[in-house]
Amino acid sequence: MKKIFILLKIFTVVSSTAFAISGGNPSKGRALFKKSCKPCHYMHSSEGGYLSPSDKTMNQWDRFFKKGKHPRTVFDDLSEKEITDIWQFMFDFAADTDQPQSCDPGP
Repeated sequence: MKKIFILLKIFTVVSSTAFAISGGNPSKGRALFKKSCKPCHYMHSSEGGYLSPSDKTMNQWDRFFKKGKHPRTVFDDLSEKEITDIWQFMFDFAADTDQPQSCDPGP
């Protein structure tokens, strides 16, 4: 019974990352997020409302980017590679990762 439980846990982890974005650079994504996304997502009262990687799970970020829920006109100045880098950053530091990250404004 214990082996079945362990196998189910492994399957859950593997299947939850099956849709993971790959090929993006999270370091570049962080810089691009700060430059391109933070102007509208800086505070809760800002135009786009506050947003950080830890606001969604990995699967939610995948669905968000795959379904194109963000107005594409905002991404007009970004290449597909740059969008992938932002997606990778959001995915890698999502709420259900080992290191969820907030983009709260610092001092």
